[in-house]
Amino acid sequence: MTFKSTELRKQIADNLSFLTGSVLRENIFGLFDSNRNAQDFYKGFLSLIFDYSNLENLDKLNSVTNYPAIDLGDTEAKIAFQITTDKSSKKVKDTIQKFIDHKLFEKYNRLIVLIIGKIRGNGKKKSYVT
Repeated sequence: MTFKSTELRKQIADNLSFLTGSVLRENIFGLFDSNRNAQDFYKGFLSLIFDYSNLENLDKLNSVTNYPAIDLGDTEAKIAFQITTDKSSKKVKDTIQKFIDHKLFEKYNRLIVLIIGKIRGNGKKKSYVT
């Protein structure tokens, strides 16, 4: 049984790496359709792992082309996600500011910025606050 579990974790890691690499390469050429597809993937993935039964891709709600500050949200679990390849402090700070400006804290009491991309060093950023 351990072998199957190990193999499954390896397959998940490989597929996440492939998705991340694909999105990053396309972004270099100014192609951002894969970012929207990644939102759908992570919607399903996060719902499955954390049992978010009402997690929605907010860009697809009411024909909104770009929901402010966040990409995914579950009003029942009160959690919101921003899915991005941009790990800059500016991106994170802008996301938090838009979250506040649009009063999204009234619907969601938790905001997670999920950065998909390469991690350098130990993968830990000291701070996004200046």
